[in-house]
Amino acid sequence: MKKTFIIIGILLGGIVGHLPVEGGDIPAKERFPRAKISLSERFRLEIWDNAISLDKSAGQGQAYSRHRTSVGAEVFFHRNIEAALKLTDEFRYYVVPENGLRGMDEIIVDNLYVKLHLRRYIPGTLTLGRQNIMLGEGFVVMDGQPLDGSRTTYFNAARYDARLSDSTTVTAFYMIMPPFDNLLPRVHDVHKSLVEQREEGLGLYGHHRGGRFDLQAYLIKKNLIGGISARPSSQVTTLGFCGEIFRPRPFSASLEIAGQAGTYGCGDRYGLAGHAHVDYHLKKEWYIPRQITLGGIYFSGDNLRTSDREGWEPMFARWPKWTESYVYTLRREEGVAYWTNLASLYGTVRLALSDRTTLMLAFHHLMAPQYADWFTDGDERPGRTRGNLAIGRYDFQIDGHFSGHFVWEWFSPGDFYPEGSDSYSWIRAELMYRL
Repeated sequence: MKKTFIIIGILLGGIVGHLPVEGGDIPAKERFPRAKISLSERFRLEIWDNAISLDKSAGQGQAYSRHRTSVGAEVFFHRNIEAALKLTDEFRYYVVPENGLRGMDEIIVDNLYVKLHLRRYIPGTLTLGRQNIMLGEGFVVMDGQPLDGSRTTYFNAARYDARLSDSTTVTAFYMIMPPFDNLLPRVHDVHKSLVEQREEGLGLYGHHRGGRFDLQAYLIKKNLIGGISARPSSQVTTLGFCGEIFRPRPFSASLEIAGQAGTYGCGDRYGLAGHAHVDYHLKKEWYIPRQITLGGIYFSGDNLRTSDREGWEPMFARWPKWTESYVYTLRREEGVAYWTNLASLYGTVRLALSDRTTLMLAFHHLMAPQYADWFTDGDERPGRTRGNLAIGRYDFQIDGHFSGHFVWEWFSPGDFYPEGSDSYSWIRAELMYRL
């Protein structure tokens, strides 16, 4: 396995080494073949106490650094043919707990795909292989393997983006995500879990931009098979719609709603989810809000009194879209970043402190459509208020290569959780280098 991986690297290096690299006197887009080399180094320091247990006495605080290195190359053989390979490694060094994992992790193939630009019949782009896919705001398709955190977001997929007109595209895709990375070779394989069950997806995603309107619609089917999860094999089909209106300025409004149906083991499953937000955009002035947002989020929960499964299945979108820390608290229920049985009313303010620094402040009042599954006897159930979540994020850009951010999040649990649950704090600092 390692030998195969090394051979691939040598071949890529040989090919790229004999191709012109972007730069020089001739515009890059006019030279074929050519290559583009990429390098990124991400350093993160994360510190949090009891975000999972909500119990200070459990002693589950963590403090560690994360080091992710990615090296890649894109090769443009022709104006209609290109290929890409990216290798990634991320390891952690733990200060707390002292016996945590440290040192080298595994080097994996982050991206490996061929892209063909087709110009006859139905013009579009065909992408085959391991690739990143984000559709719309990432509400249903964003992350293919949530259990490896933010190390990667790839999908093993075939994707075709058809251009029906200048303003209308339709994306068709098929993807496979196994619980472990057994499709491509790895160096120093640590058998990292990527997802609880084998997942297969098939879908259509349409997007139309016209004037001040942006409309999207999708139909996606997902199969969940076996795996390391206690959940049974199941399948779910999701139909959704998203619309954004940029009128009257300086306001914009967005609404996305989706419903799903399918099977869960031997039973039926249904789900409903959506989010909406109204944004007020201000002129470019320092030290005043650039954007003020008011919004709401809803993911249906499972009613424990019925034999059906009513909880929302988050499709391929288990990532920290709204919060970096609370995704770990969700681990006590269905899993990390498993968006289900959750609702929120929130507000966000974004400020520009300078031309290279921004500050975002957010507040979420979190609720649960259904009671927690750890309370099953009517009178013993508390309420359905998850709690309040405050977020602050400071982003900065040093130059064209270096950027970073600081994130602080604080959560105060409500009566959805057992009596005596404690609040938590979560902090992250990041420095990123991109070549």
